[in-house]
Amino acid sequence: MPTPNVLARIRYYEVGSEGRDFYSSSKKDDYLNYIDKGIKSDKAVRDYIDYAGNEEKSSGLFWGNGMLSDADKKELRKKLRSTKSCIWDLVVSFEENYGKRNLKTAEDAMEMLKSNLPKLFKGMNLDPENVIWAAGMHTNTQHRHCHVFFFEKDPTFYDRKTKGRKYRRGKIPIKAVNGFKMSIENYFVGPMESAKRARAIAMEETRNFVEGNGNDGDSRLKSVLLELYRRIPYEGKTAYLSDNMRALRSLVDEAVDIIQGSPEFQSRLKPHLEEMKERDKAIRDTCFKQKLNPEPYLYAPKFETNLHRRMANEIIGILVRKRDEEAEMLKSSSHPKQAQRIRMRSAISALEEALYYREKAIEAEERSYREWKARMGEWERHRKQSEKDFEM
Repeated sequence: MPTPNVLARIRYYEVGSEGRDFYSSSKKDDYLNYIDKGIKSDKAVRDYIDYAGNEEKSSGLFWGNGMLSDADKKELRKKLRSTKSCIWDLVVSFEENYGKRNLKTAEDAMEMLKSNLPKLFKGMNLDPENVIWAAGMHTNTQHRHCHVFFFEKDPTFYDRKTKGRKYRRGKIPIKAVNGFKMSIENYFVGPMESAKRARAIAMEETRNFVEGNGNDGDSRLKSVLLELYRRIPYEGKTAYLSDNMRALRSLVDEAVDIIQGSPEFQSRLKPHLEEMKERDKAIRDTCFKQKLNPEPYLYAPKFETNLHRRMANEIIGILVRKRDEEAEMLKSSSHPKQAQRIRMRSAISALEEALYYREKAIEAEERSYREWKARMGEWERHRKQSEKDFEM
């Protein structure tokens, strides 16, 4: 069986439990100092990791806002000594080559944890905004690993006996731990810019259809839109998945399918969908190593379902808005023929006019993507230079 890329081990120390004084900074040689300095002691190594033969080197102590100052550490120790919350001790260890490839600096570890710890907290039924955490990355001759501790700021769980609030008990669902490991693996697979670009393309192609740029399905699309325009309910929810739209959902599906079925749409989205499928292949490999069912973690199927729903809601929302605008215009029109012209013009041009503003949003998204690429390029140059400096 292949070795997993990510391993996670978590323990907890409630008030009064054996060993808590080490974690709550109630003694001089405490856990915070161990994480911060990488001090090697038999007790520390025995308690936290299985690398007793390797001298540990620490990246220093950090949290979501950066490296901790001496004042931050002093305040953190004060909170640890006074809290009645459970204190959790988490060690995230990485396969040798995987860890060295993905975690080169303390900043890499900090960004990885900042992105993924909130998912663990939510899986534990904790509010991420009500959790204090700090961590450090340790390096040795084999495995990079991160030591993390966290605790609740305030008690938020309702206690039926006391009718008040209490802190969460320490035991963590295995599902939350597995989800945390998978979210880390997914984090290192690559950025999800393909999803953003694919959504932008989908909206752009919708506009192309509505403007009638030679697509065979254009007349049928307009026929479907006119039917929807007449039948969308005036009262109640009109979101695609709402019960109120159940009878019209097949019409909305047809409109979306016409747009998505065009050769232009398919060819433009294909590279992005292929990238997502490659990402899913990596996820399947990861799940095989972790002995997990990959289905809940695959991205491409969820993306395609989500994209269909987004396009459906976009179409419905624009038609509803245009219908409301038509109603306002009809209030000032007393001639039947003029009213009929208003209705036809509003229905047929509904998406064409409204998606002009969507195009502006796409342009903003493209600017943001270009800026992201520039930052990534700058970061990559900096990383390569740092590696050269280190080798020297």
